[in-house]
Amino acid sequence: IVNYLLPLAKRGLSAEEGEKICGAEWWTHHRPIEANLGHQLHFDTDEALLAQEQAVTHPILSSVLYLRGGSTGHAVSPAGSTIVFDQTPDSEQVASKVWTSQPRNNTFMIFPGDLLHGVLPCPGDEASAPQSSLEQPEHRLTFMVGFWTRRVPDKMTDRRLYGPCGPLPPSTGDHTWVQNIATGYGSGCNSAASSGRAEIVSFALPEISPAWECLDKDGNRNIDSDGRCLEIPRGLDHRFFVQNAPYCFRDSLMNKDESF
Repeated sequence: IVNYLLPLAKRGLSAEEGEKICGAEWWTHHRPIEANLGHQLHFDTDEALLAQEQAVTHPILSSVLYLRGGSTGHAVSPAGSTIVFDQTPDSEQVASKVWTSQPRNNTFMIFPGDLLHGVLPCPGDEASAPQSSLEQPEHRLTFMVGFWTRRVPDKMTDRRLYGPCGPLPPSTGDHTWVQNIATGYGSGCNSAASSGRAEIVSFALPEISPAWECLDKDGNRNIDSDGRCLEIPRGLDHRFFVQNAPYCFRDSLMNKDESF
């Protein structure tokens, strides 16, 4: 994070803002391609401080490193795209635009840490379903980092293992990944990035406007060529269909049982 991702993240900030970064919270997501429901729309926040003081805070930058399961070369991966809305918890109007990031292996996306974001579903279809376990596509593997300008653990009254901003597990045989982190990459790494030969290209994400579409009370705004109406899913709430927007998203921070 310090040697590779932090320098890239600072490109999206002023020099003064970049120098204020003093910590990073990181986690991973691992999802099957063409067989997952995406990730609900949410804000990155200090969940411990939110629970303790009902204070809504954000990292200065959020980021996604696409490691596996994304597009390679000119082939387009069916993995779900990350979507980022021009909308914060304090917004009085819904976002007018949304940026989309189609997963591509070995790419790194950054965006302001107070923006609403999530991952689109990628259900696939029967025609493209693998016929055997040998044909299974790579899972969508991403590494997320939130860059903070304050030491988040300092105000945590209950810092739990495997919880938000939790400490690393002990470096034992049960946690070999912790041992690997402690060992480091070593001096024998031959990647272009470590040798300074990599050409890193920055580009703006495509945007879509409008970001939201109004439905009637029965959800019958869109009808396909066969006359079938849109059926709003009820079993799992990913906040793709909401009421009382944009306030419902801030309400979700305060009330985890909020129904949309």
